[in-house]
Amino acid sequence: MSPSVGTIALIAIFGGPVLFIFALITGISNRNITDNKLTLGYLLDHPNLVISTLDPVQIPTAEQNILARLSDLKLFLTQTHELVTRRIIEL
Repeated sequence: MSPSVGTIALIAIFGGPVLFIFALITGISNRNITDNKLTLGYLLDHPNLVISTLDPVQIPTAEQNILARLSDLKLFLTQTHELVTRRIIEL
């Protein structure tokens, strides 16, 4: 026995808005790499970084964006937190 077309239509009509409201409440959304902030705190909390794209053509662009953000973060850390070598001064 197959369900009638009316039953399938009712499921589609009422199921779509229910799933949409569920996505709004739970915060599920389509986020891309530009939406997430790549900070030192995020990298410390998440040592494994996973990047996903909907289109495989976007992978090189996403990789370049991440590498640019990591180099900006490195530049910021080296400029603001100057690391000096240990010095021993005898009196």
